[in-house]
Amino acid sequence: LNHWAVKRMKARGSGAIVNMSSAVATRPAPYFAAYAASKAFINSLSQALHVEAKPYGVSVSVVHPPEVRTRPNVNRQKADLSGTLALRLLPSMADYAVAKVVLKAAHGGQRSVAPGIVTWLAMATAGKLPEWVDLMLMAALFKPRSWLQPKDRPVPAKPNELV
Repeated sequence: LNHWAVKRMKARGSGAIVNMSSAVATRPAPYFAAYAASKAFINSLSQALHVEAKPYGVSVSVVHPPEVRTRPNVNRQKADLSGTLALRLLPSMADYAVAKVVLKAAHGGQRSVAPGIVTWLAMATAGKLPEWVDLMLMAALFKPRSWLQPKDRPVPAKPNELV
């Protein structure tokens, strides 16, 4: 879809694409590996396309929001973080606040945007810690824990299993 849009925007001589990623894309994330890997792909694609399209007046930005608070029942198909320390300890952003960041990125042509100090710190320190420290930290944040599960939701049988 990005390549399709960039091709048309290049022909027009202007345009902006904003892709959604996550700060977790910059680190190994045990118990959340598929999500982190898919977001790492989005980072790589967005940054490469930004360089390719910029000479034609097209910007490709990638936004790395923390967990996004949306209206109830909107996130039903989302990976279950309810029993993790990540959800309990790390700040989240309201959906409208993320939308403002996305619009600012599109209008400003920024290559990469990390809203919030915690997200910025997570991205700025990626690759700076010893790998074993990073793995232990991320495993601690994303490992499902039964004692953190809301009382009305069962503990998933497997990490990332949808309930």
